[in-house]
Amino acid sequence: MGRAKLAANATGKVSIVPMYVDPQTGREQRVPREARSTWPAAAVSRWAVSGLTRVQDRSVRDPETGAFTVGRRVQIRFSSTTGDRARCEQEFARLARKAQTEAAWASAGAAQPGHPIGPIVEQLLAQREVSGEYSAGTMTAYRNAERRLRETGILKEDIASVTSTRVGEVLRLIATKASVGRQSSQGGTAVAKTSRSVLSLAFKHGISQGWIGVNPVRDAGEIRRPKRRTTERREGIDHERALTKEEKVRLAWSVARSERAVRLDVRDLILAGLAIGGRIGEVCAIRWCDVSFFQRSTGAGTVGMASVTISGTIVRRPGVGLARETTKTASSVRTLPLPPRIAALLRRRARAAGVQLDKMRLDHRPVFPAPGRWELPEERYQLRDSSNTASALRVEFDRAGLDWITFHGLRRSALTALADVLPIRQVADFAGHSSIKTTIDSYLARGRVSEQVADLL
Repeated sequence: MGRAKLAANATGKVSIVPMYVDPQTGREQRVPREARSTWPAAAVSRWAVSGLTRVQDRSVRDPETGAFTVGRRVQIRFSSTTGDRARCEQEFARLARKAQTEAAWASAGAAQPGHPIGPIVEQLLAQREVSGEYSAGTMTAYRNAERRLRETGILKEDIASVTSTRVGEVLRLIATKASVGRQSSQGGTAVAKTSRSVLSLAFKHGISQGWIGVNPVRDAGEIRRPKRRTTERREGIDHERALTKEEKVRLAWSVARSERAVRLDVRDLILAGLAIGGRIGEVCAIRWCDVSFFQRSTGAGTVGMASVTISGTIVRRPGVGLARETTKTASSVRTLPLPPRIAALLRRRARAAGVQLDKMRLDHRPVFPAPGRWELPEERYQLRDSSNTASALRVEFDRAGLDWITFHGLRRSALTALADVLPIRQVADFAGHSSIKTTIDSYLARGRVSEQVADLL
């Protein structure tokens, strides 16, 4: 999109301004408007984006009557500065999109006497997508939740007419539909919780605008995770337990003998997943520059060790394709020590990929690329799709007689094994959780009675 088209789509005045340093005062100033066409490029110190201004109506509450009326007009100015023309153009485009979003808010509010939930949700998600507040994975989940809410018809209803009972019915319906065809009914609960968050965004906005007084989502009732049935436990169909030592050995032997696992390059991925304990997107996003090899002296001699830094994940952006993004939270960035067997595995893969160990810090190729894409020129073409990888892993898990396990089950197995010997806070740091409650409630296998109980009692 050209500069003229961007300026036409923006509301208010948005401009890219060249700056220069005054030789007399030493201060940076704007190049005069009349001299910009002839100003030499070498004399431009930097480019600046500025001037996007909008006027917003704010609702004011009458302290005597309690009624909300449109009162004071607040002028909000957006401005940003960048150091080069390319970054400046990107910032200009972002500000123009933000201006379009604000203009859509104004036109939607003026044209409709009521306030349907659908346009509110659409605009709120558009704002967060433009601002980059949420990751691409979170935005995809929120968009899917918006689609499910639209199917229930609640997005057509006026925000002031929706009750807590109606919200509860919608969320239970979404949880039931989403769990159909899944191995575990827990998936439907997760989708319903995401839908609840999307609805809550809309109602919080309605409260801030004075359209409603309370958030009905708050009183809609808790979305409980369904308990696993006793029959499932008896038959061993427990989709949220951890692998035992015997099952880990069985899985390792199965993928070692599988030609398909070698051809699709999932054998090493499974073995690394058991040791790294990362999410599937995080493991697929590991690059050679994230790996460090070193030697450790022991009583028996020197042992080759390795560590890996988890700093990103693979996401699929609508209309863009696969991309590597930063992790979900700041606590998800972590450096993990690896056992010697995984260090040897990575050294073998490094030799096969032609990685130069002395220049490994500059090698941004993925350690686990898509099958058959080792030699592609650009790193982004080698990225491995998490969904396709999960489908390939499903066959190998079934072949090993572990039809209940997923790659996330490998993560749970690793954390459960660590929790048996390490303090829970260290396990949470290893998992990249900002709260140990997440580690305890969602990742540690329960329902096992230790043999040490008899000794203690």
